[in-house]
Amino acid sequence: MDTSPATADSKYTLRGWLKRMENKDRAFTLVDNGHLVAAGGIIPIWEGMGEAWLIPSDVMPRYRLRVIKTLRRRIDEIIDADNLRRLQATVRADYDVAVRFIEFLGFKREGLMKNYGPGGADHYMYSRII
Repeated sequence: MDTSPATADSKYTLRGWLKRMENKDRAFTLVDNGHLVAAGGIIPIWEGMGEAWLIPSDVMPRYRLRVIKTLRRRIDEIIDADNLRRLQATVRADYDVAVRFIEFLGFKREGLMKNYGPGGADHYMYSRII
């Protein structure tokens, strides 16, 4: 069995991923009076594709508008800077608030990933095709 194409792809992907990880300004943190509101960003997977992530705090609902404005602005800046054609994110299938939030941000559900998360939680894959 010839595995050289897969090996070559893996080396190319890893090299490119490590180079893109050197880029700064791919993450953000919202803080109010020393308290974390939310942290998020985009991890480059390979050229033209990134994975979005968000870690909300318990106080994030009080800053909903600020978070939405910041997320939209930062996502658009990173998409433009990195010339992304696809941005994806996963969301726990049983976390209704997060599902509504990511859909509000313009992401479309692509499918269900069974036993994906820690402890076997199901997740949805979402994407924003640019």
